[in-house]
Amino acid sequence: MLHNGTRMLDFATAYVAKRARMGLPPVSAETIAYGRAVELVTQGMRRVDLLTGRDVAAVVRSTQAEVLRIARQQQFDQIVKSVMAHGDRYQVRLAGDAKMENKARAHRGKPQVPAESLVVEIAMKQVSESMPTNRLTVDDARGAARIIGLHVSTMPEARHVWAGALTQGRSLGAR
Repeated sequence: MLHNGTRMLDFATAYVAKRARMGLPPVSAETIAYGRAVELVTQGMRRVDLLTGRDVAAVVRSTQAEVLRIARQQQFDQIVKSVMAHGDRYQVRLAGDAKMENKARAHRGKPQVPAESLVVEIAMKQVSESMPTNRLTVDDARGAARIIGLHVSTMPEARHVWAGALTQGRSLGAR
């Protein structure tokens, strides 16, 4: 399912449409795709007569869970990489936005937040608006922000790049 999942889902979607045209009851495309995967795996096995329906159902459930876990991990990795690239590309603008946010917080009487944290938060918001994040949980987003924040705070060149505009007073138009 990991390697051929989209192709199998396309096959299943076409099969479901064909069933609908024939007037047969509807079946989910995902069920058809996993059924086809079971069929393909059992064709390569010698002794399938020892398998029960319960065994097959358990394998399908565990495969579905694993596919979702891997898709979630890929989405997590992609958002971390995208936020890092976004932060590198728009470092000056993000630093200026963080500076304005801290000024606004001070004006409202709220405590200021470290510039690196605000830059990471702003970059995460901007990137997540243009990327699919449907598989990520709130804890995943916090973990991604923590990883990016650690990267920014532990690497001297990254700290200089991401928050340098705040400490050096560079203009927003300069890069």
